[in-house]
Amino acid sequence: MNYKEMIRVRRGLVVLAILVALALLVDFSFRDQQGSSTVQVQIGDQAPPAASHVHVAPEQELRARFGIPLSLLFAIAGIVATFFAAMYGSSLASENNGHLDVAWTMPASRNRYALTLIAVDILGAVTAFAMALGTALIELAIARMLGNVYVDQDAWLNLARFLLLPIAFTGFWQALTASRKAQSGGIVGLSVVACLVFLGLGAAHLPTAFHALVSFINYFNPMVYGTYSTGMVNHGSPFQTPLLDVVALGLIGIVGTALALMQWRRLEA
Repeated sequence: MNYKEMIRVRRGLVVLAILVALALLVDFSFRDQQGSSTVQVQIGDQAPPAASHVHVAPEQELRARFGIPLSLLFAIAGIVATFFAAMYGSSLASENNGHLDVAWTMPASRNRYALTLIAVDILGAVTAFAMALGTALIELAIARMLGNVYVDQDAWLNLARFLLLPIAFTGFWQALTASRKAQSGGIVGLSVVACLVFLGLGAAHLPTAFHALVSFINYFNPMVYGTYSTGMVNHGSPFQTPLLDVVALGLIGIVGTALALMQWRRLEA
């Protein structure tokens, strides 16, 4: 019963894999050409010309000067996975659009059918997270900067946080679109814009009353729990701590999914 959704998610993962492979191929080719063009060979005791100089590869300079927190890689992977989840965050609405009478003839409860679809979407997002994280590590290895990666203080909490970010958004989008039969993609897009706007307003210096209203709305905005700044404890979420952000993202995903199921069960084919 989840075959159609598995096909959709698999196609998306194939496209993502092709883009990743192309990006790695281009980056590897560019760095290989750059490395071969800076090789200098000297034979004998003759000193090099006065105008010559020792070339230091840019990646070596970066490796010497900068460390890369593991949380940053998790954040990048979480953003990629969330964009991937946006393509499938309205899967229940897709079922509503011409497939509902067939879907409800399946030998399974409506809740089980809907949860299976959502589980496939979440599995696809987690796979996209793993692909993005693996790509980032390979890119660093190509740049000879893998040794610059270090495990920062909140790395494992941030791993949970950025894994939950696409899951929370999936529940959020399903709750917004579960009762729709059309235009669900537009709703997902507008919700992303709204989340960005309220994230920006939360950081702005607004009058006290407006700031309180925006802060209250942002408790339900998954995006505020997925912000990250290297070297900063205050990362912009209402709770100011990754542990509570993890809890908040989990609750948004669960409550959003529950609201989506309530709407979907009441639809008529």
